[in-house]
Amino acid sequence: MKKILIICILICCIPKLSSFYATAGNLISRAVSSQGVEYDIEDTFSDPKELQFSLIDRKMSGEWKMWAKLKNNSYELLYCTTNKDGNFSFIPDDISWPGAYYREHIYDMNLDRFISPLKIEFIADNGATDSFEIKIALIPQRPRISEVVFKYEYNWEWDDIYPNGWFSLKIESKGATRYNMNYSRSHLHSPHDAHMLFEYEQSFDYTPTGTIGYDADWGEYICFDAINKYGAVRSDTICTTSYITDKKILDRIEELKKQSIIKYSILSESDYSYHGNILSFSKPMKDISVYTSDGILAKYSSEINEINLEELTSGVYIIKYIDNTYNTKTIKLYKK
Repeated sequence: MKKILIICILICCIPKLSSFYATAGNLISRAVSSQGVEYDIEDTFSDPKELQFSLIDRKMSGEWKMWAKLKNNSYELLYCTTNKDGNFSFIPDDISWPGAYYREHIYDMNLDRFISPLKIEFIADNGATDSFEIKIALIPQRPRISEVVFKYEYNWEWDDIYPNGWFSLKIESKGATRYNMNYSRSHLHSPHDAHMLFEYEQSFDYTPTGTIGYDADWGEYICFDAINKYGAVRSDTICTTSYITDKKILDRIEELKKQSIIKYSILSESDYSYHGNILSFSKPMKDISVYTSDGILAKYSSEINEINLEELTSGVYIIKYIDNTYNTKTIKLYKK
């Protein structure tokens, strides 16, 4: 009689267990609504408008949570609320975002913009859960530099241009509210230490058609940070020397380069390998930057252990990498 009673109890529990596992992972609708328009969770949201999510069973009780994904693959809680009408919504401007340095950002080449993953989660009172990531692209577009003009008068006695040079350009970045211009003093060669490259900084309000300029010398490296409340993104690095067209001046600079001594901190061959246009490292690197011999940033990647140089033209490149303990080293590489 006891055995029969135990079997009956187990049979009665089976439907409840089946119901629990049937709902787990299938609670939230995959349609996202924004101002009356429906989107799919696979879409990328680049407008700071309200986003609304809903449950398939709107009467289910439980709690909504939203998380920001961090660089270490953990999540930071941004917002949570109990379920009221089966809906959950948020407006990006109303959220207190964690620091941009800590958040995960993925570069989307088609959008030319960095994407920040957010996790939307629902935890039902019965223990069932469902979650998925959405992609928001609210950090400014990567700054584009255009219409560069370098007006200069070379001082042959002192081998410089400053203060007789005016370097101007236009900078544009969708979503930016202001810019920081970072620039260096004059260098014969690209500096090896990332912290030494930009000694100076100027801030500018966002002006989509304005021209930015300053007194410049040859051999100065320049880049821009586009900034808004969601984060910042940096442009390519350019060098003033690249915009000198006078052959006599360029020949003189090359002569000065030959007279100088270049010192490279070379990796041992056990630390890296280069085969078939793929430069591979023995462990993941925090940052890998590829510069032309003129100091122009040609390619950049982070948190990887290899980089593909196939699309670069033949020539000499300086590859600077920073490992996870912030050691900086340089490779001088000839690409055929």
